[in-house]
Amino acid sequence: MVDASNASPSRNAVTPPAPTGPNAELWATSTVEQQQVMQRIAQQRERLKARSAAVAQARALSRSATQVQPDAPLVERAITFARLHPVAVAVAAGAALMVGPRKLLRFGTTVMPLILRWQQRRG
Repeated sequence: MVDASNASPSRNAVTPPAPTGPNAELWATSTVEQQQVMQRIAQQRERLKARSAAVAQARALSRSATQVQPDAPLVERAITFARLHPVAVAVAAGAALMVGPRKLLRFGTTVMPLILRWQQRRG
């Protein structure tokens, strides 16, 4: 809702830049409140475009990584390692298939607490 104390009674008091394209016709016939809403919508669109561009840039940087960053989150480090060393990951996956799920679970339940303690001491 628009606060009445901030709203101007005259239409000429607010002079935001008029949009171009299909909204130009709507802009000319809209009220001040409607123009303010259209301005907020335009600002939100700009924020979304900037955010998607930043995400795309971050993805491109992570794909072009030449080494595993030690301060990156564990999942990102694992993905980067897998991208940089596909043969090692394939060998590990093959060994895991040969060992079998029961031994992997037993190994995981033994090793995982040790890894978690090590992570806590490190952080």
